[in-house]
Amino acid sequence: ELHIAPSTYYHCQQQRHHPDKRSARAQRDDWLKREIQRVYDVRCA
Repeated sequence: ELHIAPSTYYHCQQQRHHPDKRSARAQRDDWLKREIQRVYDVRCA
């Protein structure tokens, strides 16, 4: 069992439920991940 500090847990949960409140970099990283996956799927399918 992995113990996680409550503040870390609640911070992660908040970001999960409200992705628009994440930092601009985190939002851009999410967008880039989707774009990379899309290009990979098109090129390798």
